[in-house]
Amino acid sequence: KQRVLLTYVSPGYFDMLGVRMQRGRGFAAEESRLPGPPSPVAIISSAMWRSRFANDPSVIGKTLNIDESQFGGSGRRTTYTIIGVAGPDFEGLELESVDMWVPLSNVADGNITSLRLVMRANANAEPRFVEKRLSAQYLETHLGDRDIADTSGIIAGPLLAARGPVLSGVSVRLIPNMSDRSLSLLARL
Repeated sequence: KQRVLLTYVSPGYFDMLGVRMQRGRGFAAEESRLPGPPSPVAIISSAMWRSRFANDPSVIGKTLNIDESQFGGSGRRTTYTIIGVAGPDFEGLELESVDMWVPLSNVADGNITSLRLVMRANANAEPRFVEKRLSAQYLETHLGDRDIADTSGIIAGPLLAARGPVLSGVSVRLIPNMSDRSLSLLARL
């Protein structure tokens, strides 16, 4: 049994971030429609390709059986077919390196407790304006649902903030559990 960090993403995730596949392809739009593809698919990281598959060039089409209880799921096991290997310089937008990405439509029972929206805005877009506009659109799409309106919100900020804590003027000693790798990664961003 090996721990993996899995992230659920939308089909345009890799294109929006400019990440090219080393092998295979990215997600197709139909793979992200509910109720999810009949055969779940995944993109793995270059590091996972190296460590778990020894850079096997025939990795596309191989399967991974994942216990999703570690991601807050109901304990179900899902078999994912590998369709791509992300470029070697991309490790995801989490503080830890991501091992695999799967379509958001694969979330068990559609139960999502938290969702991070990452988008590319115009270079001169003001974050407060983006935040206000997205919040209004979000609330408009959930009219009448008081639970969502009262507990949800949109915060706009740079990609660094989406990834983790902003380090400007903060002593590394004050950030618990930050590895050298994480700090290096944040510095690159």
